[in-house]
Amino acid sequence: EKSPGGAIAMLKEGVFDKYKPDVILAQHVFPDLPAGFAGFKAGYYMASSDEIYITVTGKGGHGALPHKLKDPLLASAHLITSMEQINSRILKAGNPSVLTFGKFIANGAVNIIPDKVEIEGTFRAMDDDWRKEVHAKIKEVCKGISLTFGVEAKLKIVGGYPSLYNNPKVTEKAHKLAQEFLPKNNAVDLEDIRMTAEDFSYFGKAYPSCMYRLGVGHTDGKATYPLHSAQFDIDEKAYETGIGLMYHMVMGFLSSKI
Repeated sequence: EKSPGGAIAMLKEGVFDKYKPDVILAQHVFPDLPAGFAGFKAGYYMASSDEIYITVTGKGGHGALPHKLKDPLLASAHLITSMEQINSRILKAGNPSVLTFGKFIANGAVNIIPDKVEIEGTFRAMDDDWRKEVHAKIKEVCKGISLTFGVEAKLKIVGGYPSLYNNPKVTEKAHKLAQEFLPKNNAVDLEDIRMTAEDFSYFGKAYPSCMYRLGVGHTDGKATYPLHSAQFDIDEKAYETGIGLMYHMVMGFLSSKI
């Protein structure tokens, strides 16, 4: 999920300029499904992704003398709680969006207020208009916190991947081909959208595309761990399923029109 990813570079360098694809397919492991299964969802499936970097600079010093300081830690705490209200109080219900801060470094001590705080987070959305609005709201919050606490909240937003869109016709055909290849009822509809991100979304904006999910959950009694877990491991029967399924789909698309 780290920007800029490879897909946009491939498109800019003209990887498809000579031979333009009719369809692009992608297969992504999915421990929520057992090995031997595949999942499909048409339309918008995964979120856009932006990286948020904020440095809050004040005036540090002795923790017993806060009246002489400009406390960046307190300002940062208010900043994060204010950011949380963007989704909880401004966003219309039914519009998926996530704003999460996963890094907060205030390198002080038990009796030392630091000069600055480093904050990093991610913003995810499905709607491009809301995405732009939140960028503006984040800037407003940083400005307001700076004025309120006498600090400087320096903001950097790194625009990342767009939301991933699975072409409905391509997805429907891919699903049908999977039903042909897999055991009965092993090609399933995925109910939920995901707020994770994927640079394959750039291909989806340029060409009819589908990213589907390959089940890799253990069917042998072993524990199944989620994506990005340090214990993540797959049921290796998924190798056979994944290779065979992709081959079957490619041949199916080549032999007929969507």
